[in-house]
Amino acid sequence: VMSARLVLENEEVVRVAITLQNLQEETLKEASSHLCWNHFRHAPVAKEVWARTGEKWTDFTQYVSRGPYRHFYFGQSPGTQAGPDITTRALFTEYEMGNQTFGVFIAAPSAKSLMSNVNWPCTDINIDFGSLGPGESATRLLFIGMGLHNRDYWLDVAEKLLQLPE
Repeated sequence: VMSARLVLENEEVVRVAITLQNLQEETLKEASSHLCWNHFRHAPVAKEVWARTGEKWTDFTQYVSRGPYRHFYFGQSPGTQAGPDITTRALFTEYEMGNQTFGVFIAAPSAKSLMSNVNWPCTDINIDFGSLGPGESATRLLFIGMGLHNRDYWLDVAEKLLQLPE
């Protein structure tokens, strides 16, 4: 059973607490949930997707796994990724609106992977629940934010949110 509770952190950020409960008699192994924040109806968003590699911004287009898909898996051995190691479990996108910047982010402390698709603009995240024995449950957090801010602003917000206990 999967359930979600949405809470507004403020007028620009939504916190989603996702709970997965195993009602089966067998262990759920490596349980995860893939969430797509589809920006297709707003085409300028997610045309350019950014990630953090240490102190630098990295263009997520270099992580092509099967075009037009881009993937980054946390915890993979060195050399298996298409680009440098991403250090913040979040994706960011922004675009200019006249003299303002509109930005978006998706982040999760338990992100197992990040993904995007340039043909159907999106920022996706795969949340890891681990293995759940019979009767066990786990709750994981997801954060989505958007507003008139650039990705540097959203990085500060996301990094603070990613420190919250699950």
